[in-house]
Order: sequence, then structure tokens, then C-alpha cells
Amino acid sequence: MKSSLAALLLLCMCATAPAQDVEAERRRIADERARVNADYEAARKACYRRFAVNDCLDDARQRRNAAAADLRRQEVLLNDAERARRAAERQREFDQRKAAALIAPVAPVAPVAPVAPPSLDAPPPPAATRQAAPQANARAKPGSEARKRDAAEAARNRQAFEARQRQAEAHKAEVLERNANRGKPPAADLPVPPP
Repeated sequence: MKSSLAALLLLCMCATAPAQDVEAERRRIADERARVNADYEAARKACYRRFAVNDCLDDARQRRNAAAADLRRQEVLLNDAERARRAAERQREFDQRKAAALIAPVAPVAPVAPVAPPSLDAPPPPAATRQAAPQANARAKPGSEARKRDAAEAARNRQAFEARQRQAEAHKAEVLERNANRGKPPAADLPVPPP
């Protein structure tokens, strides 16, 4: 009951508090967490002086975990309140910009002169025909050069492949000759399994 009341009070305080108070609350939580950890270490050291060490350690651990959980709840509430405050601030700024945009005078748009569509049976202007010809020639040249480069690259690839094939055949012949000259008889075949 006490911790939930404190959490509610903390939430109300953070919803209206400036960022300085939020940072002060974060420091308070961090200091409290450090105090809880220091108390746990002191209790743990005291437990080793007792006969029932494990029970004492379990009790100290439970007290520390309960206090840490309460601090974590406070921290989560603080984060939620801070997040809600920032969201409300962003919404307020958005609303202000939207209101300013609605109030701002709209600049008149200049009328656009209608353009007549070109006639389909009218001949194209001479400048357009002069520009189209160089572009067609420019497109044809790279294509033919690209085909020549591709054909040359294919020929080089074919020659390299044939050279690798010849090299592999020579290596295979060399290995077979070396094995034949070893003077060692070939291994016997595996026995046939019984039927």
C-alpha cells in the first residue's frame, strides 16, 4: 500500500514536473539502489558470522530483491511519466504548427496557360529530326562495341578453358606414369561377400 501510494504520488509529480525534477528523482532512485546494495553486502557479511548462513543469505537476498523491485517500479513510472510528458509536448507543438499553417495566408497560384496538344498528321519540327539521328547513331555504337567486347571475352574464356583442360590432362598422365613406375603392385580387389 505504501509503495503504491508513493508510486502514484511520483507519477503525479512527474507528469507536471520539469526535467530538473525528473533528473533529481532519477538520482534519488540511483542513490537508493546503491544504499540497498550496500545494505545487502553488509547483511551478507554478517550472515557469515552466524550458524545458519544460507537462511540468513536467503533473507538478505529477499529483502534486497523486494527493495530493488520497488525501485524498478518507481523507475518505470518515472519513465512512463516522462514519455507521456514528451509526447504531450510534441503534440502541443504539432497542434501549434498546424494552427499556424491554417492561419497563414495562402499565396495565389499563377494560372497556367493551356497548351494545345500536337496534331498527329502534322510533320515533326525539323530540330526534332536532327536531334533524333545523332541519338540513334550514339545508341548503335555502344551496342556494337559491347557485342565485340563480349565476343572477344568469350573467345578468351574459351581459350583459358581449353588451356586448363590440357593442363589437367597432362597432370593426370603424369600421375598415372608416376604410379606405374613406383614398382609396387596395385592393391588387391576386395573379397566378394558371401551369398
